[in-house]
Amino acid sequence: MLRRCTICGERAVARAAPGRRYLCAKHYAEHFERRVARTVEKYKLLRGVERLLVAVSGGKDSVALLHALHRLYGDRVELVGLTIDLGIEGYSSPQVEAAKQNFEALGVEYRVVRLSKEYGFTIDEASRRRKLVRRPTCSVCGIVKRYIMNSVALEVSADAVATGHNLDDLSLFTLMSIAQGRVDDLVKLAPRTERAGRLVSRIRPLALVSGKETLTYVVVLGAPFHHENCPHAPSDGLRPKLSAMLEALEDSVPEFRRMMYTNIVSNLLPRITRPAEVETQTCMVCGMPASGKTCSFCRIRLRLVESGKNRVATSSLRG
Repeated sequence: MLRRCTICGERAVARAAPGRRYLCAKHYAEHFERRVARTVEKYKLLRGVERLLVAVSGGKDSVALLHALHRLYGDRVELVGLTIDLGIEGYSSPQVEAAKQNFEALGVEYRVVRLSKEYGFTIDEASRRRKLVRRPTCSVCGIVKRYIMNSVALEVSADAVATGHNLDDLSLFTLMSIAQGRVDDLVKLAPRTERAGRLVSRIRPLALVSGKETLTYVVVLGAPFHHENCPHAPSDGLRPKLSAMLEALEDSVPEFRRMMYTNIVSNLLPRITRPAEVETQTCMVCGMPASGKTCSFCRIRLRLVESGKNRVATSSLRG
């Protein structure tokens, strides 16, 4: 059955939540941007921000983030783009290319950081050598991205870093933290974290929109994006099972994720006084904030790079 836009009568492309109205492409884009704007206003995400680093992986969420911010605030906030080539075979290159296409289409200044070139290792290598790194691949990837985002933000004098975490991501992180007894980690859920020394403020303008909504938005805009899943993403275990559970809950209780997230941010986070990551020291290797003598990123990099040098030296001696 052909559906018509509730507002103008043109052919509808999606059913928008909340309210479940049918909307055409034009009015869906406006609806999505209004939801992002309300999030920005509700949590004062752009307070004191004149120069904003926008982290774009090339996937649907970060591409949606870039376009929404550019359309809503591009005339009053200077946007600078960042994309990171993580060195994941068959995955990173198309992601970086999609990010670059969007930056260039919008005329946004950007920087590409290639992990292998600038830091001497890749996520593929970290995955192959998990025992040496002593961390799961997804954990390493998160540390790498946070480190590079903060480092580049300092280099370009950005007041904050915007990331594409959506409501699905934050809801899943909530349940994962509670299930694993890491309640203090919930402070990481905040839509905005304030600057602390050399740790630049981070904002999440997509905190109240779902992955389905970001997908519809980029498709409506015709924006290029990479839609393949990361080959290192776990296919079994707690994370995918909780994700499926949340999806089922959302189907039976519309807006469940939004209700859970906003209630936690409003009622629970103010009661958590102990920070999840105390980074009051300075890394003796790179000078960035750290919770010990060496930051997590440098510990990973040194283990991989130094062991790589040793393997090359051993191979040369054998030859």
